[in-house]
Amino acid sequence: MSKEAASSTVLPPSSSQSISMASSADGSPLREENFVHSLKSQVDGENIEEIIQSQKKALERFEKTNEMLGTCSSLAEKRLDRARKDFAIGKEKICRAKSDLDSIFRRIASFKQTLANNYPAEFVAAQTDSPQNSDCVNEHKKQTDD
Repeated sequence: MSKEAASSTVLPPSSSQSISMASSADGSPLREENFVHSLKSQVDGENIEEIIQSQKKALERFEKTNEMLGTCSSLAEKRLDRARKDFAIGKEKICRAKSDLDSIFRRIASFKQTLANNYPAEFVAAQTDSPQNSDCVNEHKKQTDD
């Protein structure tokens, strides 16, 4: 509201005093009516209409924004569900691969133990020829010494 419009619509002090004097002492609807009337007389109708229009525009924008956020939220929820399923599948594959590898290593260890028990000289010779198997040779020597 511009300063000029505000100064032209403000009631002089004498008229606002007369309105408040006309109200009853017990706060009846007459007093509320006078208050509303004094507010209406101090506010420019065009400015109120401008405020209402700007609020309607803001409401429309907020509704559009809310709709867009709802759409974004539903898309994110769908993607999260898909990612959870993919993650669960990947986890299952990794667990299966781990159990397969554990089984393979147990069978290899069992096979080595069988070879070491049945052919100890050849097993030690084969292990000493390969530097990466030196740990296995040491384990075998400990087991045979015990």
